Amino acid sequence: MPDNGIMESPAAPLPPRIIVYSLAHAESAVAAAAESGSGVALLSPAAAASSAGAPWFQALVAMAARNYPGTRVIPILDCGDAVGYALGALQGGVPVVRVTGTPETLERLTDIAGRLGARVDTAVEPALDLLDRQDVAAACAAWLRKL
Repeated sequence: MPDNGIMESPAAPLPPRIIVYSLAHAESAVAAAAESGSGVALLSPAAAASSAGAPWFQALVAMAARNYPGTRVIPILDCGDAVGYALGALQGGVPVVRVTGTPETLERLTDIAGRLGARVDTAVEPALDLLDRQDVAAACAAWLRKL
């Protein structure tokens, strides 16, 4: 991931999650985070690692964050049950991946992620899904104000 000026521990709590499907979604989420003074975790759609890929998601997040260098923007790439994609994403610099698997698999993947300065996100916290939102900017602003 490009450096947006925010360095943190992989164990730091993640900011509110917003599921983004496009650059316009990601830009709206980051702009709302900057305006509210909060951070935002941009979560890819389910299993996006195997359909769109980690490089696409990394580029999307970097482009969305480029005009907001002081805003905490954390990408979370959903890898579904594709552990190989999760490993590739971690090795490619994605700081947070979501993956489903057995407890043993998740433990091994979490260990590898930790050695890379990254993490595996298994939280079940709510996320704003922008898929069918008409006014994306307003939805993002309201979501971040609420949390």
